[in-house]
Amino acid sequence: GSEFHFSGTGFSDFFEQFFGSRGRPSGGFGRAWDNGVGGDTIAQRGQDIEGDILVTLDEVMRGSVRTIRLQRTDPHTGQSTVQTLRVRIPPGVREAQLIRLTGKGQEGTGGGDSGNLYLRVAFAKHPEFRVRGANLYHDLELSPWEAVLGATVQIPTLDGMAALKIPQGTTAGREFRLRGKGLPTGDGKRGDLHASVSIQVPAHLAPEEKVLWEQLATHSRFNPREDV
Repeated sequence: GSEFHFSGTGFSDFFEQFFGSRGRPSGGFGRAWDNGVGGDTIAQRGQDIEGDILVTLDEVMRGSVRTIRLQRTDPHTGQSTVQTLRVRIPPGVREAQLIRLTGKGQEGTGGGDSGNLYLRVAFAKHPEFRVRGANLYHDLELSPWEAVLGATVQIPTLDGMAALKIPQGTTAGREFRLRGKGLPTGDGKRGDLHASVSIQVPAHLAPEEKVLWEQLATHSRFNPREDV
């Protein structure tokens, strides 16, 4: 059968080979055949093609229109043709969802319709968030004094920075939920953003900082190893 290669899908050559984005047929190739009566041919629908497209979380939020190039190589002649296609990424698209481009697959034979092109969505890795369904998860790093004394900190969301109030005595592992700050759910609503706390300590101390920590160690009655 014919060979296909995609570009503009957001995948490197490695990912295109790994995920099959060079275009894998979804079944056997149809062909016209003689029915033995007057040499008529039977119309056969063209083959569907599958590929992969890497989508950013910003595109999931707002949608986009992408341009991809589909290269087809005829196995009989060795000649290649390149077709430029515009792909609409709808807001709220899901990972592994198939985006269909009707009639952009293998051409039919004997007057049959062309197949379809299906692009399987994969989410690009985001530096701040992990994705589970429509919910986002963020690692929120706090200093010891922010966790002990409380603070108002700025955390990233897909809508920009947001203020989050940290109460006194916040412990590592505590999770804060920002409702409606996740991905679109497809019904006009959005998932949530979950921020999980970790507490970071300074790796290096200036002399005056060390004095203050030593004073705290001397005067504090807190012992995390004692039973409460």
